[in-house]
This record gives sequence, C-alpha cells and structure tokens, in this order.
Amino acid sequence: MKATQHRRLRVVLGARHGVVGYAICGASGGRGFVQRLAVRPEAQGHGVGRRLLLDGLHWLRDLRAGEIAVNTQLGNDAALALYRRVGLAAAEADLSAAAAYLGSGGPDADNRYAQALARYESLADGDFEVRLASAFADLGLPAALTDREVRTLSGGQEARVALAAIVLARFDLTLLDEPTNDLDFDGL
Repeated sequence: MKATQHRRLRVVLGARHGVVGYAICGASGGRGFVQRLAVRPEAQGHGVGRRLLLDGLHWLRDLRAGEIAVNTQLGNDAALALYRRVGLAAAEADLSAAAAYLGSGGPDADNRYAQALARYESLADGDFEVRLASAFADLGLPAALTDREVRTLSGGQEARVALAAIVLARFDLTLLDEPTNDLDFDGL
C-alpha cells in the first residue's frame, strides 16, 4: 500500500461473516485511485460496494484529486456497472448544475453546459441495460423478469415493474397516489 503518497483502507464488518467488504484508495500528484474494491459474494447486492466506493471517492475529493482511476478486470461486470452508475450520477449532478448556470446567464455558461452534456452523454451511452438491472435489483425483482412479458407477471411484480419504469424515466419530480396498493408482501 505504499505506492501512493496518500492511502486509505476501509473495511466493512458484518455481524456473522467478519469482513464483508473493503476498499483501498490512494492519491498522489493530484490523481486518485480506487486500487481495490472487494465484497464477499453473499454481501453483494446490498449496497456494501457502493458505500465503500462513495466513501473512497469523497475521501479522494477532499484530497483534491482532479482525476480518479479505478482498477478492475474487464470481465467484472458488477464492479463495472457500479463504477458506471456512480460516475453517471456525478455527471447528472454536474449537468443539472451547468443547466442552472446556463439559465442564470453566467459568463461562459454555454461552454460549461456543452462540456457537462458531452461528459454525461459519453457516460450514458448504452446505459439503459445497467440502469434497468439496477432498478430491478432495488425493487427486489429478479433479473430474469426483464425478458418476460408483463402479462405473465404476478400483480405485485407488475406493480414493481411499473415503479421501475418510473425510476428509469428519470423524472425530476414524481407524485405517486398509493404506490404500494398492488404490491405483494415481498414488494413492501
């Protein structure tokens, strides 16, 4: 862990399994690195990796790391999807801020907005499948349901798929009237 000037190890402990996840981050010369992120298989899908990654990114931001690189294998789809979601969320926030600045008529606002939009579009390219899998997981729906026709689902599954569609639409504001009415017990 001495490869970078600043380094940090974060560990998440579970009640039954001891260490369930850890992240090693480092920073040197204005660059940040997520050098290792690991979560036990039985703890995956419960937000451990996301919490560790966000914690590391906040630490790197506090160190003023201007560029952050992640170290992962190309076949590690879960990690790549997580990195993409987190990066996309930051790009969305930057785009919203740039749009507000554009609306205020600030100096060089059009350039700032164009750069934020280009970054968002480059990250969001091909993003739907990742967002769909994430929305289904967040709502407790098995990934296998993405290939089934809605008419073949239970009422609770159908209601959760409708909620997933709302999440995927990325509305700024969503008003729901009794959204849990048709959910089965697992959906609550």
